[in-house]
Amino acid sequence: MAVALIVFPVVVLLVLANAWSLVESPRFLAQQWLGKDSRVQAVIFPYTDRQVSQDVTGFVPHPAASPTTTEIAASRIETVTSQNNAIEPVDAFGKARISVKDANPQSQTLSTTVIQTPYLRATQVQAVAGLDPSATINAGEALISTDVADELGVAVGDQIKIDVPLKDIRSTSLSASASPTVVDIVSGSKVVIVGEDTLSIDRFHRWRDVHTVWYIIGADPVSWEQVLALNEYGFLTTSRSVMDDYAG
Repeated sequence: MAVALIVFPVVVLLVLANAWSLVESPRFLAQQWLGKDSRVQAVIFPYTDRQVSQDVTGFVPHPAASPTTTEIAASRIETVTSQNNAIEPVDAFGKARISVKDANPQSQTLSTTVIQTPYLRATQVQAVAGLDPSATINAGEALISTDVADELGVAVGDQIKIDVPLKDIRSTSLSASASPTVVDIVSGSKVVIVGEDTLSIDRFHRWRDVHTVWYIIGADPVSWEQVLALNEYGFLTTSRSVMDDYAG
């Protein structure tokens, strides 16, 4: 049976950051995902509902010798990684429609990618908008760039409406929506960032245009043994410690 793909890191890279060339080496891509913040120990990508194998970068998956079906879930990450580290999800909602809350049907609507995260230190967030990495963003809050604010005619304190069409590999059509309040207007182009739990989705369903990665942040490195353990649960993992060992 063919391995059922949930998300491929290079596709996520295009959706989230759109800043790095696909012609670069897997090692370069891994370094860009990890970024310069040494507290970012690893980036974890849900890849398949079966056991998987990978190279040291996490960007070159290989079929497992004897793949077995597994339950791919966030609890698996908690089981394998150090309890001293934080686990921070970052969602990217492609093809989201942004409008003004309670506006008439003829009002301006724009389409862009919405990023959902509890913190602003994730590499993807810093790639699209240079923000204070120590800052947080709460559920029901939104940061938007100046061009989005101008196009919609909104300011800090206004509510925007976000509608995300959800289609899976079986072409089942659903949707997710929210009306967060704009708390800041930032630099960048077509930037819309919302706090964790603003948009509710099943992160492990095989959506076509919604992708989630998990950042492991803290002082404890993620070892190659932990990477292999995550592979057993269907996750590909880019580890700073493993990359450093590989460089040596």
